[in-house]
Amino acid sequence: MIPLYCRVMTSIYLRVYLAGHAGQALPRRLRMAIAGSQLHRAWLVGFLGFFEQNGVAYNPAYPYAENATWLRSI
Repeated sequence: MIPLYCRVMTSIYLRVYLAGHAGQALPRRLRMAIAGSQLHRAWLVGFLGFFEQNGVAYNPAYPYAENATWLRSI
């Protein structure tokens, strides 16, 4: 039962992250109700634009650093 629970929660977190990444804002009361939870963190990380690609984490302060290195070599 635990593995099923983990898969379900991972799926829920992914959907909430993608909703945040799509720019869907949560109502203030809902955000206050879930503040500090994993659900809120998943939404906030997506809403702020954080993501990981090929093991490298990107965020607004670190946008595509590997591409900048590649461009400098040209």
